Amino acid sequence: MAKHVTEAAPGLTKVLFENDRIRVIELSVKKGSKTEMHTHPAYFSYSFTPLHYKTTSPEGKTKVRKTKAGNIEWSDGESHAVEFKNTARALVVELK
Repeated sequence: MAKHVTEAAPGLTKVLFENDRIRVIELSVKKGSKTEMHTHPAYFSYSFTPLHYKTTSPEGKTKVRKTKAGNIEWSDGESHAVEFKNTARALVVELK
């Protein structure tokens, strides 16, 4: 099983709050930052700044994603490695 994002990117992530139901993670990245392959349970993210990044799935499929500042996105859960194309900040709220 892939690592959790906080293990795969300890310098880019900070757990702000955690209990038996949720984990709130601050993501703060610089252009060119990368994460190892990691997994997320179901989560939503809120972008404080525009976010431009490329994900790579465990199967090697890539996808470029762009999010505007103020956007909220939902995921049922996923595994991926990430390469960030810009300096950005976001909040990730994972459900347990």
